[in-house]
Amino acid sequence: MDQHKAIRLDLRSSRHGTESAAECIPLQVFISTRSGRRFLCGYLRRSRRLTCFRLDAVKQVTLLEKAEDYDTLLDQLNRNRQNFWGVSFQGGEGHRLDTLSMTLQVLRHLLSVQSALTLQDIRARTYREGFEESLLSIISKIESGAWNLFERDGSLYISRLGGTFLTPLSALEKSYLKALLSDPRIGLFLDQDQLEALRDMLSSVPPLWRPEQFYYYDRFTDGDPWE
Repeated sequence: MDQHKAIRLDLRSSRHGTESAAECIPLQVFISTRSGRRFLCGYLRRSRRLTCFRLDAVKQVTLLEKAEDYDTLLDQLNRNRQNFWGVSFQGGEGHRLDTLSMTLQVLRHLLSVQSALTLQDIRARTYREGFEESLLSIISKIESGAWNLFERDGSLYISRLGGTFLTPLSALEKSYLKALLSDPRIGLFLDQDQLEALRDMLSSVPPLWRPEQFYYYDRFTDGDPWE
């Protein structure tokens, strides 16, 4: 979006597992205030229309040529927001939105447990920390051994990662944290010393996004007096 370039998206459906590709001009990321679901809103030149792609369905992004009419397309998006229904631009076809997965976070916590777990323990933790749909994607793969993350001892499952382990921050995670610091509400969660320490640590890191690149399509309009 910063470079005003078109992109090629390699996509994989989380529901059906089918793969596809699309070329679009990325304009904004749409976020639901209630569910946290995120979609990339882009303009498709071939069909001359706007559409949204679920971010968790995007497996790879390839930069293409610069879109000289980028600002015009962004203005068109902003003017027509009042006609959108959530993230749908396709009329009354009734497409259903899926729930985003929290698989990685759930697995990290499961693998951190140093005691043996029963399948019921794993199911309870998955239900508590993820979505209901997470049970379908996680439990079956652990039970079948498709994800070789646990050793089996009868009915017990033991993490293959012995002892405590640290996961260092990647460049992407640092860029994500830098972007969070641009939200004025971050002061509700961190004190001034913590903010200054993080800003100093991330001073050379570019933010993953800028606030103006997002549009909250179901936010209340009566203000947010958080200050």
